[in-house]
Amino acid sequence: MKLKPYSKMKDSGVEWIGEIPEEWKKKKLKFISKLFGRIGFRGYTVDDIVNDYEGAITLSPSNIIDDKFNLDKKTYLSWTKYEESPEIQIFENDILLVKTGSTIGKICIVDNQTEKMTINPQLVVLKSLQILPKFLTYFMRSNKFKDQIYCDIVGGSTPTISQEKIFNYYILSPTYEQQKQVVKYLDKKSIKIDSEISKNQKLIKLLKEKRQSTINDIVTKGLDPTVSMKDSGIGWIGKIPTEWSEPTISRLKQMKIILDFQDGNHGELHPKGDDFIEYGIPFLTAQQIDEYGKIDFIKANKLSEQFCKKLRIGFAKPNDVFFTHNATVGRVGIMSEDAPNSIIGTSITYYRLDDSKIDRKFFAYMMQSNYIYSQYEPIMKQSTRNQISILKQAKLRVLFPHIDEQKQIADFLDTEISKINLFILKIESQIEKLEELRQSLISSAVTGKIDLRNYPISV
Repeated sequence: MKLKPYSKMKDSGVEWIGEIPEEWKKKKLKFISKLFGRIGFRGYTVDDIVNDYEGAITLSPSNIIDDKFNLDKKTYLSWTKYEESPEIQIFENDILLVKTGSTIGKICIVDNQTEKMTINPQLVVLKSLQILPKFLTYFMRSNKFKDQIYCDIVGGSTPTISQEKIFNYYILSPTYEQQKQVVKYLDKKSIKIDSEISKNQKLIKLLKEKRQSTINDIVTKGLDPTVSMKDSGIGWIGKIPTEWSEPTISRLKQMKIILDFQDGNHGELHPKGDDFIEYGIPFLTAQQIDEYGKIDFIKANKLSEQFCKKLRIGFAKPNDVFFTHNATVGRVGIMSEDAPNSIIGTSITYYRLDDSKIDRKFFAYMMQSNYIYSQYEPIMKQSTRNQISILKQAKLRVLFPHIDEQKQIADFLDTEISKINLFILKIESQIEKLEELRQSLISSAVTGKIDLRNYPISV
């Protein structure tokens, strides 16, 4: 069924909203809801966090996943802190909005309250709604509402918006019957789109597992399944080709394959907010290396040449192999010959290798393998921070064949992994298009661009 626009429209009186259906109204949030946050004395510290089920759940942005309420992760707050702020106790059909942090603007409706709950300082809650909760949730997911948020963000490294700003944001309000019709339409469309997205996400997961298993098998077993094998001496590896070095005694630092390895800038001077400029030398951190090994120089913060000269260490060189060891651990990239002059941050280890003994591509694949991960994963669990230090990396066991076989393995993996990555990227593109379609449908429906009054919901 082809949907048509409303026949009678009127000027909304707000330029960025434009025309709206004649019977629709524009209102500010403060006139159709109450909004509360955890501010002032209502804040809490780690001392107020209690063991599971010994208090109330305190919700955070991590409890909003893909615009849906999610309780897979639970943190509990003392009953005292819960009871002192009844206005932010959470109930069915309350609406949660992230107002502070990297995921600012995320929103969901509470639709499966199973325990007593409250919110942390990053969230606000909308209550006492004089509008259908699901309609308001859909409107707040639309571009018209998101644009209001993005215009008011302040705070630099920790973006935030004030409750007063949120309270004055515009929403559109059709009649109650039209609200129900919009919700039914969007629920129906969203179910179909979400189903397709879910199928694609499962396929991506399988492809990533295949990518990882391919790397694991080839870097520890080689390309020839007929060669004689020997016990590696390490249970999680099993057998390896007989001609390969013995991993039980081979530590990364002892293999004499590394000319130099170090993490970023170790001088007393560390770049921070005011040191960065619009154009300059890229300052690379773990965030600049993606799961495909691509290094993003464009989005990296930039430093002046004068500032870089003050740094004692940290200049990248062509053919450096990067390993992210802090926060995002285990991503690997290789500095190309034509890469721009760059500074390495302290979240990256760079390896400079002896080309006569180790192929850098083989080394990069080895550092991505479960063989390496299984060694540093227990180390990370022993720390409150997700990291593996230079000293710990030096103790990693490594194994590798003759340089000629390394090159053959690297070339084979380049071909196979590129095929898998290309397939993943295509599916990710499909997901992006589906998400854009969903956003377009939401924005069109909640702003009155399509007339849903006679839409056959049962079809």
